[in-house]
Amino acid sequence: MGEQADRVAHAAAMGAIRTLSRLSVQAHDALQGAAYGAIQGALESGNDPGEVADAVVEAAIEVAAELGVSEEEAATAARAGILRAASVAGGDSLAAVQRAIHEDPVEADPE
Repeated sequence: MGEQADRVAHAAAMGAIRTLSRLSVQAHDALQGAAYGAIQGALESGNDPGEVADAVVEAAIEVAAELGVSEEEAATAARAGILRAASVAGGDSLAAVQRAIHEDPVEADPE
C-alpha cells in the first residue's frame, strides 16, 4: 500500500470513529467497530491488512482525546477490532495484522 493509500485508510478510520462517537456510541465500541470495518474493507479490496491496521491504530491514538479516553485505551480498542476482523477472515490476515500492531502471534477470539 502506498503513501496515498495509507493516508486514505487513516482518514477513513478517523471519520468512522468520529461519526460513531457523535451517534452516542461508546468510545471503545466506536474505536473497535471502525477498526473492524477498516480491516474488513482492506481484505475485500485486496489491500494489505497489516498496513491498514497500522494506519487505524495511529488514527485511534489521534482521536483519543476527542473521545475522552487515553491514547493507550484507544489503541487497545482499535487493536481488538483489528484482531477480531483478521481472525474472522482467517488465512494470513491474522499474522499480518499481528506483525503490524506488534501483537504476539496468538489465536484471537473472534467474538
